[in-house]
Amino acid sequence: WTPESEGEYRIVATFEGSRSYWTSYAETTIGVGPASTVEPNEVNLTPIEDSISNLMTYVLVILVIVIIALIIAIYSLLKKQK
Repeated sequence: WTPESEGEYRIVATFEGSRSYWTSYAETTIGVGPASTVEPNEVNLTPIEDSISNLMTYVLVILVIVIIALIIAIYSLLKKQK
């Protein structure tokens, strides 16, 4: 919800109750001032992108090493069985 204009707004919540719960009522007031005119700064995502790229490179290298190790282990097992 976006208020239409500046000023004080009263918010009221009521519950009429039921067979299980008593009636309930709450009220609060908020003040709405002028909208901010400050524009957010641009965020440079390059360091995050570099970190992700480096992480993916490390994961890929580890995956290749594991695959090579598995191939060597399977080859060794097959050679011993002969």
